[in-house]
Amino acid sequence: MHLQSAAKDLIRLPLLLYRANFGRHVKNTDDAQLWVLMYHRILPKNDSRHASEEPGMIVEPDTFRMHLEWVNRLFTPLKLGEWIQMKKNGDPLPEKACVITFDDGWRDNYEYAFPILKETNTPATLFAVSDMLETNRMFWPNRLAHIANHVEQEQLAREPLLAEQGITGNLRDKETLAQAIAILKSLSDEVIIEALNQMEVRLAVPEPDASLMTWAELKEMSDSGLVEIGSHTQNHMRLKENLNAETLTKEIIESRQQLESHLGKPVELFCYPNGDVSPLALTTVQKCYQAAVTTQMGINTSANLSSHQIKRIPLHNDISNNALKFRARLA
Repeated sequence: MHLQSAAKDLIRLPLLLYRANFGRHVKNTDDAQLWVLMYHRILPKNDSRHASEEPGMIVEPDTFRMHLEWVNRLFTPLKLGEWIQMKKNGDPLPEKACVITFDDGWRDNYEYAFPILKETNTPATLFAVSDMLETNRMFWPNRLAHIANHVEQEQLAREPLLAEQGITGNLRDKETLAQAIAILKSLSDEVIIEALNQMEVRLAVPEPDASLMTWAELKEMSDSGLVEIGSHTQNHMRLKENLNAETLTKEIIESRQQLESHLGKPVELFCYPNGDVSPLALTTVQKCYQAAVTTQMGINTSANLSSHQIKRIPLHNDISNNALKFRARLA
């Protein structure tokens, strides 16, 4: 696998070199540009949590530190709320600004990312799932991985949720698990969660350890002045048209209320789970928040910015573990 990866990198080298050295991040422009980088988990390989997570979710601490060094070299790093407020006030915007964002509120963001943010004095914006903080609840893809790691594959293959979707193979394999998750995303969160609830009871799956941060940890990050907090809903329900309207509204509005109550400061930013946004979700978010980020990939400009559908650039270790790859990704 390592040799295959190295061969692919070699084939892609000319394109990487071009993108790294001639992308928009190195060109002058008349319009202020905004890069918003999207991270999930910051975990070293020797952390036991690394082995059970999808590769596309992880950036290792040394890689993350390298990213921040380049961000501080190429851009004016800001919190998202700062850039939005500057634009709203009509203040001069940096020619090239960059915002570091984290989704979900993973404890490893506090353990590994926060010290590096402080070390490099880099601001960031973190979107937290309010009802899941300080609990041992897991997002449904992680629940599926947890079940797979504690149940024999033969038993798992007979479960209706998987059998009815034609999901086979060893879900302890990361690539197979990622494929299964992609298939299951065609179902509503409510259907998936109920099926997993029943599965965990039938198969006597042990309770997991807490994977998200505590309220005290989140508040420490917020009080540092380096990290601003936004809402990522109450329970990470995808805001699609098949989600009950009452639930959708509650996810958007009550998450803000919970965060403001615990943090003692306004929460003006929002992040759509999985990037899904129905017309009702968009109008509700527009009423409640100053700005919102999506998973749509791209670079924003002051002239074309849609403040409640801000584009981001997703990052994980495999596509950004050296300076060349990272700079190419910025393009």
